[in-house]
Amino acid sequence: MCFMKKLSLLVLSFLFAHCLFSQIPNADMESWTNAPTLIGWETNSQPLTLPPYDPYVVKQDSDAYTGNWAANLYANGVFKAYAKTTFAVATHPNHLSLYYKLLFPPCVNDSNYAVKDTATVLVELLSHGAAVDGGFWRSSVNNFNYSQLIIPISQNASTFDSCRITLTGGDVLGGCGIVSASTQFIVDHLELEYTAQNICVDTGKICDTCICPQIVDPVCGCNGITYVNYCYAHSAGVSSWTAGSCITSVKDVSSTILNLHLFPIPANAVLNVQYELLHSGQCDIRVSNVLGQVLISKGADGTQGIQEAQITLDGFTKGIYLIELQCGIDRVVRRFVVE
Repeated sequence: MCFMKKLSLLVLSFLFAHCLFSQIPNADMESWTNAPTLIGWETNSQPLTLPPYDPYVVKQDSDAYTGNWAANLYANGVFKAYAKTTFAVATHPNHLSLYYKLLFPPCVNDSNYAVKDTATVLVELLSHGAAVDGGFWRSSVNNFNYSQLIIPISQNASTFDSCRITLTGGDVLGGCGIVSASTQFIVDHLELEYTAQNICVDTGKICDTCICPQIVDPVCGCNGITYVNYCYAHSAGVSSWTAGSCITSVKDVSSTILNLHLFPIPANAVLNVQYELLHSGQCDIRVSNVLGQVLISKGADGTQGIQEAQITLDGFTKGIYLIELQCGIDRVVRRFVVE
C-alpha cells in the first residue's frame, strides 16, 4: 500500500513537471542527422554543399552546457545563420530560458571599430500562424562562459495554439586580427517556463540602502523591467536578468526612459544627469532627501534621444539623496551620494 502511494506521488510529480515545461523539440540540441543537421529545427545550414564559402552555419558543437552537443550559429560572412522551431502549446508560458555563449571576432563592436554585429532570440506565441504575444532579445556583448538567458514573454493573449522560437546568429567573418574569425552564438538547454515555476522577485532580498555603481549597462529583469545595470536589478530583489533593455515584442520597449546615468558619484558641487528617451514628451526632475522632502524640482528636456541636465548642489550636506526623472507616466528613481 505504501509503495503504491509513493508510486502515485512520483507519477503526479512527473505529470506536474511535464505540464510546467513545454516540450520544445530537441531542446538540448542532442539530436543531429549524419549530415549533420539539427533535428526538429528548420535551419539555413547546408552541410553537404561546397561553394567557396562555408554554408554549414548551424554546427554541431561539443562545447555543450549539458549533454554531448550544443548548436553553434556560425557566421560565414555571406548570410546569417538561423534555427527555427514551431510546436503546439496548451498553456501560456511566462518566459523562455536557455543557456548561451556569444563570441565576436576581435575588435568587432568596439567603440573605435566600425564593424558591428549582433545575435538575437525571438520567441512568439501564435494563434493560427499570427503572433499574439512574444519576447525578444538582442546582444552585441561577448559572453565567453555559459550564462542563463531568460526572455520574458508578454501576457496579453488568451487564445493561442503554438509557439515559435527563432535563433539568429551574427554576420561577421573577420575582425581586426591577421586571421579572420567568425561570430559564434552557441545555444543549449532551452525551456519554456510557466508562472508556477517563476520565482522572479524575492522581496526578502530587496536592498533599499545599497549604492550601485553609476555605469550604464542596461539589463532586463525577469519581471520585464529595464534596470540601469545588474546591481540595480539585484538590489530590487530580481533573481535573474539578461543583458540589454527589455523588449516585449519586436516593436515595443517597456518604458520611455531607457537609461538614467549620474556622474560624478560621489557628487560634490554639481551632479550631471544623462538620460535617454524613446519618445518625446514632458519631463521633470526632482531631488529629495531620504525623508522624502523635495529640495529641487524643475523641468527637463523631453526630446527623444540622449539628453543631459545639470543639478547644482549648493547647500547640500553630506549624505544620501534621491533623484527622480518623470516623463509622462514613466518614472525612474536613483540614489546618489554627496560628499
